[in-house]
Amino acid sequence: MRSNTFSFLAAGLLLLLATSATAQSMQWEDYEPVSMLKVDRNELTAASYPFVDVHAHQRGYTEERFRGVIKEMDEMGMAVMVNLSGGSGEDLRSKIEMVDRLAPGRIVHFANVDFGRVSDPNFGEAAATQLEADVNVGARGLKVYKSLGMYTEDGEGNRLATDDPRLDPIWAKCGELGIPVLIHTADPAPFWLDHDRYNERWYELKQRPERKRPSEPTFEELIEEQWSVFRRHPDTRFINAHLGWMGNDLHRLGELLDATPNVFTELGAVAAELGRQPHSAREWLIEYQDRVLMGKDSWAPEEYHTYFRLLETDDEFFPYYRKRHAWWPMYGLDLPDEVLRKVYYKNALRLIPGLDTGLFPDDWDIDGVAAPDARPSPLQLARTRVGSTYVKVHYSSPRKRGRDIFGGLVPYGELWRTAANEATELTVTGPITIEGKDLAEGTYSIFSIPGQDSWTVIFNRGLGQNGTQSYDAGMDALRVDVPAEMMDKVFEAFTISFEVKDDFVMMVFAWDRARVVVALGS
Repeated sequence: MRSNTFSFLAAGLLLLLATSATAQSMQWEDYEPVSMLKVDRNELTAASYPFVDVHAHQRGYTEERFRGVIKEMDEMGMAVMVNLSGGSGEDLRSKIEMVDRLAPGRIVHFANVDFGRVSDPNFGEAAATQLEADVNVGARGLKVYKSLGMYTEDGEGNRLATDDPRLDPIWAKCGELGIPVLIHTADPAPFWLDHDRYNERWYELKQRPERKRPSEPTFEELIEEQWSVFRRHPDTRFINAHLGWMGNDLHRLGELLDATPNVFTELGAVAAELGRQPHSAREWLIEYQDRVLMGKDSWAPEEYHTYFRLLETDDEFFPYYRKRHAWWPMYGLDLPDEVLRKVYYKNALRLIPGLDTGLFPDDWDIDGVAAPDARPSPLQLARTRVGSTYVKVHYSSPRKRGRDIFGGLVPYGELWRTAANEATELTVTGPITIEGKDLAEGTYSIFSIPGQDSWTVIFNRGLGQNGTQSYDAGMDALRVDVPAEMMDKVFEAFTISFEVKDDFVMMVFAWDRARVVVALGS
């Protein structure tokens, strides 16, 4: 009897040790704890308002498939889907005809361009002509895939940069036609970092090792090429996909949007970025409510529920639907009603031509949504921080419109208001240095004297000046002389932006082919 008891106890101990060993050797990616937190749960399966998904992809076109897609759209409250995988030519035409026959107005298409043919003679003009033909058969916009900039090469085997001048006729044609460009550039920044325990996308790179990016081109290089296009084509409206891969740095994205009023963004595949910073994300979406659109990306109807919960509720500590994108819990943003309406449908109705307004509440009031400034030289805002000092610049942004600017419209050696209409104004909330010279807290008008090789940039205490006739040199707070460089690329719009370089923030003036940089320090 004692022997049997001992055997039973020994077997139990071995089972306990084996179970414990299994628990201790479990892999991290297998760890799926069930939260014991007891809080309110609002698991939404449909949006509160009809919405436009501006970032969807549908392939494998059959009538049976699309009848099922429309049913799933109805169940979640999706009024319109924008299929970004429209193609071009006859392929695009056949897709449009099929879905318009099944459910008119419910699925619209963006055209695509084959950038791999860039070395063909007159590629830009030919692609623009084909795009116009695609719009004439029903395309509502242009979708640009991330292959441009990352993988596409020209006929000589060189990487085709997004801001390659050979593509300019395409972007210009979109502005002429009044259609938006939804453009995906680069990948999440962690794909360029070491694949180690400090990389927050470690699990995704383990599951999808092909997503690890080589060192060149860098993330920053790709992003700058994209924004260069946005700045160079102010009359074309761009929708920057995936929050521009800056969902982790909304302050930076906001500054870029401030400087480029022709750019909008959308939420495809980045809900997790917002859900981990509910206070900052809520404030940011309220501030930029006229610039953000609803988008999802991959088609999985049940995953939209997480977006509805994120945007509409104040739920706490709920999971994202794909662990490799986000191992952290999510928190709802509980957006104000009007912000929801703009993100869900009002902004899309303003940007995408020809959407069926009868699918939406009659309060959509497109005239009530702030549109880009119709002034010939619209007002712009650029802002940054220099140390702890907040810096912002208000300026008018005239266009080149085929004119010779410096040495022509703006003569060399003469005083210029550094914009159009009112003189540009700089506000600093604390003392800074400009080219090593001290400038006190305050607001200043910026005048300049452009030269072929250098500019004199003047910070003047006189405010509210229109033109140069009221300029008083006795009110100058500071003058600095800086080099002027000639660029290969042309900036259609006069632009002031900020760039960080070493320990300084560079204030950059760019127009036509001229570029002037002024160093700001703390």
